[in-house]
Amino acid sequence: MSPDFRAGFLTGIVVMILAIVLIGFWPVKAESFLVASVGSYHFKRKDYCEVNPGVGFEHSILKDTRLVAGTYQNSLCNPSNYIGLSWAPLRFENWRLGVAAIAITGYEDDKKKRADKVIVVPLPTLSYEGRRWGANLVVIPPYEDFRGGGGLQLKVRF
Repeated sequence: MSPDFRAGFLTGIVVMILAIVLIGFWPVKAESFLVASVGSYHFKRKDYCEVNPGVGFEHSILKDTRLVAGTYQNSLCNPSNYIGLSWAPLRFENWRLGVAAIAITGYEDDKKKRADKVIVVPLPTLSYEGRRWGANLVVIPPYEDFRGGGGLQLKVRF
């Protein structure tokens, strides 16, 4: 594990702990999930890292809205941290369809060749949620020369 990945991972853990503490003060009957980032698939086949280990959480703050945060190894093999909101108003049995607005670190700024830039992206999401476990499929939209892809997360309710 590279020093950059360890530093990014630890930063992500700190962000998650702070978010969990703040969630403890929210007066809502809430659902919470521990989330494991698993992998991604890119439509343009290139030398991307498609095994993307990471950990995060989801916590409901309104009926269809959740706070999401976590850390993972991104497709450029850099550590990434994210925080944002997901909104999934469309439901059918155990399936949810919506979008997440996420602020993410760890992707290079092409002009400066730095990976500390924060980007904000909308991500369409499809989720399955059973009694104890679930999964998220996240669509990564095309951007500039990136043709898009998808990401998979597994989750367990706590």
